[in-house]
Amino acid sequence: MKNKKCIKNTNETISNKAITLIALIITIIVLLILAGVTLNMVMGENGIFGKANNARDKTEVAQYEEELRICVLELQADAAANGTTFDMETIKNKFVEKVKELENTTEIEFPTEESETRLDGTYKGYEFYIDDKYAAHIGDKATGISLTTSIDPSGWTQGPVTATITIKSNNGINKVEPDDGSKNGNNEYIITKENITENTSFEYTVTDGQGNTQIKTAVINTIDRLEPKEPTITTKLGWNKIIIDILAEDELKTETNECSGIDYYNYEIKSPDNSSNVIEKQGKEYTILNPKIGKYTIKVTVYDKAGNSKTSQSISIDYKDQTIEMIGKNIDYSVTVNDQTMNKWKIFDCYNGQIYLIADEFVKNYNLPETKNGNKPLAVEGYTYKTNMYNSEILNDYEGKTDNFTSKIKEINNKENKLFGYINNLGYNNIKMVEYMLDTEIWNNFINKNVEEKVDFAIGAPTIELFADSWKKTHDFYIFSYSYNNNTVRYGYDIRYTNTLFDGYKNPKISLDENEQNELYTKNSLTQDYDPAGMNIAVPYDFQVAGIYSEDSKKSMILVTSNSSVKWDFGRTCGFRPVIALKEGVELEWNENKNSFIIK
Repeated sequence: MKNKKCIKNTNETISNKAITLIALIITIIVLLILAGVTLNMVMGENGIFGKANNARDKTEVAQYEEELRICVLELQADAAANGTTFDMETIKNKFVEKVKELENTTEIEFPTEESETRLDGTYKGYEFYIDDKYAAHIGDKATGISLTTSIDPSGWTQGPVTATITIKSNNGINKVEPDDGSKNGNNEYIITKENITENTSFEYTVTDGQGNTQIKTAVINTIDRLEPKEPTITTKLGWNKIIIDILAEDELKTETNECSGIDYYNYEIKSPDNSSNVIEKQGKEYTILNPKIGKYTIKVTVYDKAGNSKTSQSISIDYKDQTIEMIGKNIDYSVTVNDQTMNKWKIFDCYNGQIYLIADEFVKNYNLPETKNGNKPLAVEGYTYKTNMYNSEILNDYEGKTDNFTSKIKEINNKENKLFGYINNLGYNNIKMVEYMLDTEIWNNFINKNVEEKVDFAIGAPTIELFADSWKKTHDFYIFSYSYNNNTVRYGYDIRYTNTLFDGYKNPKISLDENEQNELYTKNSLTQDYDPAGMNIAVPYDFQVAGIYSEDSKKSMILVTSNSSVKWDFGRTCGFRPVIALKEGVELEWNENKNSFIIK
C-alpha cells in the first residue's frame, strides 16, 4: 500500500513541475512579446526614436528648402538691381556661388542634366529641384553618387571644348560603365573628353561600394556655332534725338548647337557730314542725341553670347528738325518778380540741342534787374514797360569787352563763331548794352525755382543767332546774318535777307510778315500794356551813314519794333522779354488740357 501512495505522489510532482515549466515558457513568451512591442515603440520606424528621427529629418528638409529659396530670391533681387535677365540659366550659372555666399557651405552641386523648366541637384545630402516658377523643393536623401562636368573653355563658346567628368561617392566606387576613365583614390573616378565640337551627352552606370547603382549623365551644351537671325532696325524721331530700336533673335537650338541668346549690339552710324562712328557693346536701343539735320545711314551687328554675329541691312533716315512745330507754342512756365507775375511764355527756339523760352510779355521797367553796382536801364517817364539804355547809368557798369561776358554766354554764342569774335574795337556803348542783356548773374530772378535744376541760364533778350534761327524755321524766305571784313573797322552785325543764301547787303529795315507767328517776334498792338516801341535784341549793329562809320556806329543796336520791322536804333524806347535756356536734353510733353507744353 505504501508503494502505491509513493507512486501517486511522484506522478503529482512531475505534473506540477510540467505546469510550472509551461507557465515559465508562457511568461517568457509574453515578456518577449512585450519587449518586442516596447522596442518597436521605441526603436521602430513609428516608434519614439523613429518619430524623433522623422521629425528631425522633416525639420532639416524644411530648413534646407528655406535656405535654397532664400538663395533664389537673392539672385532675383540681384538681377533686378542690376537690370539683368533672371532665368534658369542665371540660376545654373550663379546658384552654387550664391549658396556658398549665404550659407557658407560647399555641399551643393548641380548634375549636368539640364532642362529649360527644371534644375536638379543635391544639397547637404538631399536631392532637390527648382521648378519653372523658380521655387526650390527638397526630395529624398541622396545616394551619395554624384557626377560633375567641368568644361574648358567655360561659358558659351563656338568650340571645340574639353570636358572633365568627375564621379564621386562617399561609399567608394566599385564599377563605372563604360570604363573610359580612371580612379583617383577609392571615392573618385575621372574621365576626360577632348576636342568636342558639338553638343552631346555621355551616360555612365555607376555602382558604389555598397552595391548601389545609379545612371549618371554628363551633358555638353555650351557650344553655339549658329549665327543670330538678321536683325531689323526701327527708328523714332524726337525733337533732339533719333531713337534706334533693334529687333533681334538668336537662332533656335538644334541637337548639336545650343541657343546662347543675344548678348550685345554694335551700331555703325554715318552722319550727314559723312563721318562714321561705331558704338560698341550697346543694348537693343540706342539714342543719337542732338542729331544734325540731314541723312543718317545706320546698320547694326548683333552678337550672341558665344560670339557669333549677324549684321543688318543698312537703313537711311532723313532727320529733319522736329522742333519747328513747337516754336510759338505755349509752355507751362511762370515766375514772379516783385509785383509782376509772368505766366505767359512761348517756345522761342531749339538751338544747338537746347530749348529756349521767351516771355510773352515785357518786364515792367521798375522790375528790371540791377547791375552789380545797383544800376538799371532808365525808365521812360509815364510808361510802364518802355526803357532807354542809351545814356543810361548801366553803361558805366560794363566795359563792353568780350572777356567780361560769362563763360557760358561766350560758349553759347561762339558755338557757331558768330558773336563778338570778329569785332576789332571793343568798349563801345552798343556792346555794353548787350553785356547787360547777357549778364546771366543778374537775370537769374527769372528762373522758376521749381524747375531750377532743368534750367541752364536766363538772359534779358534773345541773341541774333536765336532770333535768326527761329525766324528761318518759321518763314520761307528771310535769312538774318552778318558780314564782315577783317581789314575794316567794324562795330557789330550787318542784317540782310535773301531768297538765295548770302547774296549781298540789303537795307537794314526788314519788314516782318503780317501773321508774325502769333506775336512771337514782336508785339504788334500798341496798347497801354505793350507801350514799348519794340523789343531788344542782344546784338550790336554795324551802322553806317552813306557807307561811312561814325560815332553813331558805336551806339547802334538791332531792335524788333512794334510796327513789325527789324531795324537799328540806339537802345531807346524798347522793352525786355527775357529768355530762359533749358539744359541740354530736357524734354517737353504736350498737355491738351493746358494747351501748352510742360517740362518733364
